[in-house]
Amino acid sequence: MSREAADLDSESADQPAPDTGSPEALGRWSGTDVDGRTMVKAGLSKTRTGCIGCRLRRKKCDERRPTCSGCQRNVLVCTWVEDVPDGAAQKLLTRKTRKENSHSVRSASFSTSTPARTPGEGLDCPVSQSWTSNPLEISIDQYVSATLHLQALFQFQHNLLRNPKSRILFDHYLHRTNKTVARCCGETNTFIMQLLPITMSHDLVFHSLLALSGFHFHYTSGTPVGETTLIHYGQAIQAQKFGITFLLSGGNEDTVVPLLITSLILCIVESTRGDAGDVAIRHLKGARSLLQSALRLPESQLDQETRAFLIERYAYTIVLANISMGEESDSWVLHDVAQLFPLMKSSYTGTLGSGTIGCVHELCRLIPTVSSLAMKRQKEESLGIESWETISTFLSLYTTIKKWESVCTDEFYTLCGKIYQHTLLVYLASSFERYEQQANNDVFYGSEYSPLVGLAFSNFIPLLDSVPVDSPMSSTLCWPLVVFGSCAKLAEHRELVRARLLAMSSVIGMGNARETCSLLDILWSSGDYSQANPLSIEPIMKKEKMTVMFL
Repeated sequence: MSREAADLDSESADQPAPDTGSPEALGRWSGTDVDGRTMVKAGLSKTRTGCIGCRLRRKKCDERRPTCSGCQRNVLVCTWVEDVPDGAAQKLLTRKTRKENSHSVRSASFSTSTPARTPGEGLDCPVSQSWTSNPLEISIDQYVSATLHLQALFQFQHNLLRNPKSRILFDHYLHRTNKTVARCCGETNTFIMQLLPITMSHDLVFHSLLALSGFHFHYTSGTPVGETTLIHYGQAIQAQKFGITFLLSGGNEDTVVPLLITSLILCIVESTRGDAGDVAIRHLKGARSLLQSALRLPESQLDQETRAFLIERYAYTIVLANISMGEESDSWVLHDVAQLFPLMKSSYTGTLGSGTIGCVHELCRLIPTVSSLAMKRQKEESLGIESWETISTFLSLYTTIKKWESVCTDEFYTLCGKIYQHTLLVYLASSFERYEQQANNDVFYGSEYSPLVGLAFSNFIPLLDSVPVDSPMSSTLCWPLVVFGSCAKLAEHRELVRARLLAMSSVIGMGNARETCSLLDILWSSGDYSQANPLSIEPIMKKEKMTVMFL
């Protein structure tokens, strides 16, 4: 285990992640006024026996364990003196109560800049030596130079990096996390070049970014999630809650973009955790409303590059989340796809050609259409009918997907496009495939669509084997694997999918890959071949009370 992993592993890992979606978690804001100043109510003196959070906020603590009412109401990590290493709690309380180090969530949410400091001032440990190497392993000198400059700028100027463990998380983001989530096709990594300058100006975004890096760090290192990660996560949720409330009450529109970016990052956070897909869906629905507001902003408030990044990231998320959200999401997902993908196509030769979706944006656009047709076919089959309109739409979609060709010159991303192409083909064909089962349980295929499913599998397997598990492109494979896994009937196909998902979980830190494997195991154990299609995933999640995002 590396020294950084050991440092973070030494944190308290017993604190539960804050509940971000319950009504209790959306309680009223307390602790700061609209100007970000600490409020102390008359008659509520600072407690000396309560949790550390209440003592730092000078609030009366009811001392309920493991989480007091105040921390639960304000979505904070509730920590007790005895849970912190000897002397660390007193040092924290002494340092954090100083006026010059106080940092309210109000200012964290909407600060436009962080005061600069002399290099080295306020740092508790030296700069990580790994920062002197090429963090992105790219041969473009200008890109590397700009990235190293951003590293130094953040290291010495940002208030949140005074904590050595937060600096470790930021270092991990620069070296690993950004490449896992970006899935870039081209020279520009938008999660570096677009996101980091915005992060520098908004502590709300920075908290969510460090939380993302923290969860990813702990999953890749195999250590428990540490307190520093949970603190950044709790601060991001708390500031996000207040920011949206402030905006809805007529607040400044300058807050729309950081709130939107934070919502999208939190979707990735919950997906990385693996078992919080329902919370991710709530963040995604919030991002939808924020994006509608953001697209109305003038270019002086939202430049074209950031606009393109936000459109593409949101579009990518909704098309892959459609399978998790079920039929009730089809109408608004189809509406958003119709509105946003033409904007992406018109900008394809620019920023959007190098972003999250890259060269497969035309295939991604078809995902909700295929899902909607599959749902329609399922309803018709339950009624014993097969309309010509449905068959015609199937033939049209199948031909369109089959004729797709990549316009990307990058070999690996062309390979990714082919994987998505065959995933859509098997999704489409499996939804029309029918089975008849004899008394002796021997299954035979009585459908003309069965050979299409088999053909998709025969093409998919060699493509999957061509992608190294440790490749950044592996992070795009969760959705194709759940689709093929749900259609797999042969033991060797199921084992192939299971092995890849477990490898992705351990090697690149994807908690959703681990949960996807568990979900497929439940489906496979049923032995019902009539359920061998992607439409079976959402009902199983409802039955098992689990929601997985396949991002």
